[in-house]
Amino acid sequence: MKKTILFLLVAVMITVTSLSSDISQGGYVGQTVSDFISNFESLFNVVNGVISLNGNDYQTYDVFENDDLLFQVGPFPSYYDDKTLTRIWIYSPQIKTEKGIGIGNTYAEMKTQYTDIYSSFEGGMGLWIEGLSAFFSMGGEVPENYTWEDIPENFTIQQITLVDNDVMITTDKRIMKKESFEIIDTQTFGTEVSHKTNIKTAEDLMRLYYTYEESEEGNQKLSIETVDLSDGRYEVTLIHEGLLDDSMYAVKIVMTASQIGTTWTVEEIKRNWKCRQGRGHQNWGIELCR
Repeated sequence: MKKTILFLLVAVMITVTSLSSDISQGGYVGQTVSDFISNFESLFNVVNGVISLNGNDYQTYDVFENDDLLFQVGPFPSYYDDKTLTRIWIYSPQIKTEKGIGIGNTYAEMKTQYTDIYSSFEGGMGLWIEGLSAFFSMGGEVPENYTWEDIPENFTIQQITLVDNDVMITTDKRIMKKESFEIIDTQTFGTEVSHKTNIKTAEDLMRLYYTYEESEEGNQKLSIETVDLSDGRYEVTLIHEGLLDDSMYAVKIVMTASQIGTTWTVEEIKRNWKCRQGRGHQNWGIELCR
């Protein structure tokens, strides 16, 4: 006989690593709840709520878009002070990881995007993914003759819980990690561009800064994305994948600059990178590749 079951995470403390994505905005686990919520109050409907865990009720702030509950945030006064954000519970399929995984995706679909996935039966049935700081609570229809050695591939994500102090939800409803960057001195390049009047866009500015020789060797890919920060300020991000390097796979450069008339001022340049398989970290970071 087939049964339908739902397992939710009820453990209070979990120690994990981090989710990664490529945006900035939002708030972190570990900051005050009020600071976190202030990022969302002008965009979404934020109301007071309650969540029951381990027989205790805890105050939460529930973030809605129309009638859709996006997520809850809240402190745990018995472990921290009553103002520190220690949990983010995600309920909406709108909020996804950088690889598009969210509420409603199956275990089978997760395995098409991630390779190192680990089952957990402590405090509920769920999944951890190597390099991601989130617990994916799973539920679904149990197949006949199921042995409970692993989670069935047809099980779907019912809830996502974020607990790491590097993890955040952004105001455009994505999950991300606060990335580490290496700060680059802007003086030389800033002086160079301050005398140029033919740089029309932030992308042009980035292309002037980052030059490389195109080659038919390998499988290189270059992408540039610009975010308008308003008042003539821009953040432009370049990602160069498939580097012709034995240990480093990709580099990311993020530049913040402002334009007044035809004059550009470079405010900040920072970079990080990914290593090749077996040569170091697969997420964006600044640790040396091997």
